[in-house]
Amino acid sequence: MPMTDVRRRSGRPGGPLLDPLLDPLRLTAVARASSVVEDTRTGLSRFTAMAVRELGVDGAFLTLVSDRDELVGAVQTPSGAQPIERLPVEQSLCQYVAASGEPLLMSDLALDPRSSGLWSVRERGLRAYAGVPIRDAAGSVLGGFCVAHTAPRPWDRHDRLLLTDLAAAASTELSLRVTLAEVGRLEVNARRRAEQERALHRVAAAVARGEDTSEVLALATRELVELLDLAGALILRFDGSGRVVVIARAGEDGEPSLDGCLETLARVRGGLPSAVGGREGEFCAVVPVLREDTMWGAVVVLTGAAEPQDALSHLQELAHCVALVIDSAEARLRLAHLAETDPLTGIPNRRAFTRRLQEELARAMRHGHPFTLAIVDVDEFKPVNDQWGHERGDRLLQELASRLQVLLRSGDLLCRIGGDEFAVLLPETGERAATETLDRLRQAVSGTTLAGLAVTVTIGGAVTGDGTTGGSGLLRAADRALYEGKRRGRDVAVVVRDD
Repeated sequence: MPMTDVRRRSGRPGGPLLDPLLDPLRLTAVARASSVVEDTRTGLSRFTAMAVRELGVDGAFLTLVSDRDELVGAVQTPSGAQPIERLPVEQSLCQYVAASGEPLLMSDLALDPRSSGLWSVRERGLRAYAGVPIRDAAGSVLGGFCVAHTAPRPWDRHDRLLLTDLAAAASTELSLRVTLAEVGRLEVNARRRAEQERALHRVAAAVARGEDTSEVLALATRELVELLDLAGALILRFDGSGRVVVIARAGEDGEPSLDGCLETLARVRGGLPSAVGGREGEFCAVVPVLREDTMWGAVVVLTGAAEPQDALSHLQELAHCVALVIDSAEARLRLAHLAETDPLTGIPNRRAFTRRLQEELARAMRHGHPFTLAIVDVDEFKPVNDQWGHERGDRLLQELASRLQVLLRSGDLLCRIGGDEFAVLLPETGERAATETLDRLRQAVSGTTLAGLAVTVTIGGAVTGDGTTGGSGLLRAADRALYEGKRRGRDVAVVVRDD
């Protein structure tokens, strides 16, 4: 049977039969089969050995034909002949079988000018050839199951049927191996995905627990290094001045460096959605962290000696996770701020006062420093609301908060703890300094107007002493001082020691 040219005519005579070989589905099938052929050679060799024995030929081979070369998946060669594992496709006889999907039987290769110049004819002295296509389970032609002889010989119907049966059996064996490999890859991918989901869950759980943002990001880099078996990982922040700030890093051998990734990082900062680069031994992959379509920073992984193959997809998910962590942290801070802020005056509320009181009191006790708590109460505030209305009363409280705030030190704290009651925390402030500070606050209000009204305040302060029992005791002492000021006629500041 002569060779038939099955190409779509390109106007160029001779050459490899490229058009049918370029079918994308076929090439994908060939690639899958090629990935398992090394592990399949022993099983496939049973069929090539049977072909040699039953057909009385000098050699038999099973090939996978891509658009570039012919890969020999199994071979039975004449005694002493060195098997060839790969040939350029233009030197392949099986290219015609793969291109046409039909058997090809040639009694004498030397008589056909298109086969007489092939390497196998010139170097190996092949004269007779018979090949039938092998296919995958979906019917795509992978290559050929072929036999060859060093002398011309005719092929009969029995030869063709036997070759076809052997090709079908070999195709089944190869398809089974491909399927098993695919199942194995799916299982590996499923395990990796499950590991990734668990890693992301651990990061998400840390966010939900309210852990510090830097600790959450450090956890994310450690999880990434372990998940992808990396040499290192870093999370970077681009600050307003253009500098790169390392927010978190993790690595197998200490803290990884950015030295080998600066060029790749610059490409991402220049607008690329991701980039892989570096040199041998220092490969890296970079993806940006975007927040509201603005580049916040980047995630960088170092893969050591191996160029990253699938790191980018994992990195993109992690970059999205990092953006969510940052958003969550900022949202948490905003919520915490709102939860501890008085909506009317904009200063801290009673919740913030309670927390800060415990912190400052503990610090004062730890270091042996004095600490003062004071309560500021607006004199005769109820008649203001009754006569002028709550809107006027609210404006009075707002102006009072502003006036007191500007007189305090940066470490002091003014809070609104009730309707017309304010608390002042004065760290490292003893009795004398507290008396001066609180009287200055009183004088800033007395004799002036707030919201167009003449207003005075009474202030009661309590300074920690040797017998201070805690925040509640100090608060009761400040209340007693406030009531004493009211008893004296208001518009006074009274300071006591909490002994």
